Amino acid sequence: MKYRVRVDGREIPVEVEERAGAPAVTVEGRALQASLTRIRGDGAWTLLLAGRSHCAVVEEGAAGTTVTIGSRAFRVEVEDEREAAAHSVHPSHEEGPRVIRSVMPGIVREVLAAEGEAVEGKAPLLVLEAMKMQNEVRADRAGRVARIHVAPGTTVARGDALVTLE
Repeated sequence: MKYRVRVDGREIPVEVEERAGAPAVTVEGRALQASLTRIRGDGAWTLLLAGRSHCAVVEEGAAGTTVTIGSRAFRVEVEDEREAAAHSVHPSHEEGPRVIRSVMPGIVREVLAAEGEAVEGKAPLLVLEAMKMQNEVRADRAGRVARIHVAPGTTVARGDALVTLE
């Protein structure tokens, strides 16, 4: 899976594949040995990267995600290739009502928002299962949920309306 990663505003291409049961990570075209293990439930992880061990603390806040490694803190944004494709088709700066559509066929497993609810940008709206993977569909901007077009158990095709934001 390819990821678009922004660290302090700098975009870094990352690809993660599974090979022989272990992750194969490529960062900016360079293959690296990497593993990530949760230390505690509060966001602390051990990151083994290119043979060196680092403690990483991940914190979600109103301003986004911050990753602290040692004494350095980084603002980090990550989206997979499907999210990136969806955002390129429907940029978040559009005005007026916005219909969020499915970027792949699947089954709605859970609806996480309610009609009339105010949501922040990147807030989870629903969970869509595709190819046995659970994918969170998130708001591409802040707004109010005007309409939810699906219910848990609904089968959707690519392009089907999921949620309308105002």
